[in-house]
Amino acid sequence: MTNSPQLSDPAIFERGTESNHQALEALAELLNDIGVSARKKSRNEHTLRVYPKKQNQYPLLNPRFIDGLLSVTISSKGEDTSLDSTLASAQDIPGCTFKPLNATSSGYRYHGVLTFALDHQAGLSALSPQLKAVHGLLARHT
Repeated sequence: MTNSPQLSDPAIFERGTESNHQALEALAELLNDIGVSARKKSRNEHTLRVYPKKQNQYPLLNPRFIDGLLSVTISSKGEDTSLDSTLASAQDIPGCTFKPLNATSSGYRYHGVLTFALDHQAGLSALSPQLKAVHGLLARHT
């Protein structure tokens, strides 16, 4: 991973900072390396747009750095609830918690939020096993 940001930098968790931007870019690179489509539309956005299969194919994952954690909101179009039970099994991934949201708004279903603790010493690459495991869960869901 090129120019990996320092996770001990508190500015990573502040929207719009250069540190936040660099951390999101590094996370996008890590996610693309494990086989998902990750991109950030503009420098000012504070989340990534991540699609487990291909660009613009739901579910959509929106990772962001907040409160010392990596937080990932999962949404899809429509009312399909079948992804909810798949995501609940993410609790079994070490270092990952899942909070169901079960909310809908403007034609989108918000399934829940995955949260990952950040290891300030090891860096973002330490999340690779957990992110691969989540990707595997989502890839099996059809």
